[in-house]
Amino acid sequence: MLAAEPRKSKIMNHKKPIFIVGAPRSGKKMTSEVIGRAAGVHSFPYEINCLWRTGHRNYPYDTLSPDMMSPEIRERIHAAFTKEALLSGCSRLVDRTDHNIVRLKYVLAAFPDARIIHVVRDARGSVASAIKRRRKALHLRFFLEKARYVPRDDFLYYGLRYGLDIAQARCGKNRYRKYWGVRTPNAQQFANHPSLAVKCAIQWSESLRHGLRACQEFSQENYLMTRYEDLVKNPLHECRRILKFVDLPWDNSIEDWIDNNLFRDSLALWKQDLSSEQLEDIYPHVADLMAELGYSWNDPSATGGSEEVAAVHHLPLSA
Repeated sequence: MLAAEPRKSKIMNHKKPIFIVGAPRSGKKMTSEVIGRAAGVHSFPYEINCLWRTGHRNYPYDTLSPDMMSPEIRERIHAAFTKEALLSGCSRLVDRTDHNIVRLKYVLAAFPDARIIHVVRDARGSVASAIKRRRKALHLRFFLEKARYVPRDDFLYYGLRYGLDIAQARCGKNRYRKYWGVRTPNAQQFANHPSLAVKCAIQWSESLRHGLRACQEFSQENYLMTRYEDLVKNPLHECRRILKFVDLPWDNSIEDWIDNNLFRDSLALWKQDLSSEQLEDIYPHVADLMAELGYSWNDPSATGGSEEVAAVHHLPLSA
């Protein structure tokens, strides 16, 4: 038993929320958009880390534990989910917040009936995409669009912090922000590392290790692993498997979305985006875990199946 059952909310209008988790830039947005095509399903348009950090905004890491989930915090998170369900008119919600991968038991403490989809991606593809993301300019408009998911008590705190990031970037200081994404004790030790590729590689490995450890205690009912590479190579089969797991019917609009939006050349982009020096830098930080997950450093086309990965990490298997 991971946590006590939450108190029933008088205004609860959602059920079995779906959480898509994984290392940063692993294909979570694509997966959420596919699931969001099903009838009665709504995906949060943004990551909602500020909401998940309700009551813990000053805690230095995202690795929140179940004992940190108080009844009051649970009620506030439930109220936000209920509001989103009412506004969207949907009873199933999808959250793809990056940071949840390092606090999965905390998420289940809030929603014991949650369905967790763990998307795994080759470290090189994830790192290459993360580097591009971190080099994008910061805009106040982005924060304002996400503002409705920031707890009212924390709005000034996060607004000032984001505004400071923008000011420093425009002054030529902290251009890409010293630290971005999932915060864990080990990863934050590399915040000042001169290589952006290494920072992103550490985040990939730290996120996955935290997630894999937690998932060992989950059941087939609430946990499914999928690969970004399988979603790209065989999208119809993999998407049907995912929808079956979350008890949703197939919708023909999903196939149309795949035909019009899936970028099948994305698997090889890292080969042109990462230099040989960057690959050499990240190798010691990702190679062992990549091998455990069935990825071959020398043969990028080779990936092991989910069954082999589940056996190595003692994870639940789903059909």
